[in-house]
Amino acid sequence: MSAVSTRLVFEFGEMARHQFAQPDLDWRDPGKHGRVLYLRPSLRERPDLVPLAVAYMIPVINFGEIISDEHCLLYGAALLGLTEEDYYREICALADWAGAEAPREPRRL
Repeated sequence: MSAVSTRLVFEFGEMARHQFAQPDLDWRDPGKHGRVLYLRPSLRERPDLVPLAVAYMIPVINFGEIISDEHCLLYGAALLGLTEEDYYREICALADWAGAEAPREPRRL
């Protein structure tokens, strides 16, 4: 497997309201091998939080939709040398600070 080059962009892109980051194909790469990781623009003000967000999204960038939140937490924690519980707390604090909204439950009729 070859390495995937990824540009970090402090824009919303196709990000949902509950997300702090969203990977996508890089439109600048005509071969469609490059990726872009959209980060909430507010993260530009907190470069200390960017590694938390990037570490969380690496599995999704590399493997796509088969990756679950649990995979992202395990990978990010291992990469940054944190316990899964500590990394989860850090990710929740990042999401809160960046203004990511909790996903809404579907309305039941």
